[in-house]
Amino acid sequence: MIDRYALTFHYNPKDNAVAAPLDTCISDDNPPRFEPKTFIQHMSDYIDASYKPLRDGA
Repeated sequence: MIDRYALTFHYNPKDNAVAAPLDTCISDDNPPRFEPKTFIQHMSDYIDASYKPLRDGA
């Protein structure tokens, strides 16, 4: 089996743009691993994970 990696590049998407797998990339044998999320939710999650130590005073 060959590993497959997805790299995303967001060029100024709208906050409500949804990232989700293409229908051709999922099946009953290969279900999506993550729930779709909006660009703003992705960025919020990323910032929270990256800057949590600063926010918590560490």
